[in-house]
Amino acid sequence: KYMDKLANRLKELRRLSNLTQKDVSLKAGLSPRSYQGLELCETQPKLSTLIALADTFNVSLDFLVGREGDFKDSLYKSKSDIL
Repeated sequence: KYMDKLANRLKELRRLSNLTQKDVSLKAGLSPRSYQGLELCETQPKLSTLIALADTFNVSLDFLVGREGDFKDSLYKSKSDIL
């Protein structure tokens, strides 16, 4: 269940920031395939990966995994802020 929420949040944050999967993976220090696996619910992330992704999008870990808030409450970064 949390993996589905995580995957949906990652896709939506990436879409709202106008980034590619490769953009996000490079900024978060992941391989493009590892990041793709997260969006497809194929990979169980390490805590360090979740922290890197939360930092990349400027959101809390709770928000990233769907435990709190929604997109209207979140402060996400635009592509120019991330890259």
